[in-house]
Amino acid sequence: MMQYLKNEANSEGIELHLQTSVYPKDAVIKACHVFSRDNHCEIKESADDFLAITIRPRGKNKIDKNEEDLATSFLNEVLNQIIRIKLAKETAEIRKLIVAKAFFGVISPHKEV
Repeated sequence: MMQYLKNEANSEGIELHLQTSVYPKDAVIKACHVFSRDNHCEIKESADDFLAITIRPRGKNKIDKNEEDLATSFLNEVLNQIIRIKLAKETAEIRKLIVAKAFFGVISPHKEV
């Protein structure tokens, strides 16, 4: 469910309501971080398993994107972050093995310094 808004200061922005069972909070936070360069993002939790995300473009960006493009771009970034989080979990063990192998060669007690 998307709800478009204009705040009292006539600063255009959007408000998205995302269900946390579909859009994990960690992914939403990371997407907000990516968007924070050009936008002001605010996240509020509600009791009914939803996050309310308000996104307001900063400065010159206010005229660069319409509300629908901004919402679509944000949702695409949330999906990107979901994939990154999933891949990090799936590859955690191999990453640990690679790091351990790399450090084992450096700190091996059998090598003379």
